[in-house]
Amino acid sequence: VQCPSCRCEIKRLDLEHHLTQCPEAVMNCAYHEFGCTHMPVKRRNMSRHMKESTTQHLALLLPEYRHLKMANEKLERTVISLQQSHTQLFVQYRRLEALVMHQNQMRQSQWM
Repeated sequence: VQCPSCRCEIKRLDLEHHLTQCPEAVMNCAYHEFGCTHMPVKRRNMSRHMKESTTQHLALLLPEYRHLKMANEKLERTVISLQQSHTQLFVQYRRLEALVMHQNQMRQSQWM
């Protein structure tokens, strides 16, 4: 069969593997999901694109970084709040446990 990207003849069994390495195959930039619009990029040109577009790629990542940083800070505050609630609930549990034990002891002493 013929490779759809480079047009070389390949065994059908080898086509899938060839397409993962074909220098003429078109790929999405790794920063496509963050907004890189440099399309299409042939595999043979991807290294150059990555080197030439470093500044643009970092600029695309900055808003995502800020968003993740804010989300992380919010999660950290939530964890602290939950830890404080846990501590308060544990103290209340121990007090109730002691109260129940005391009441049980009082009941037992009344029967004696």
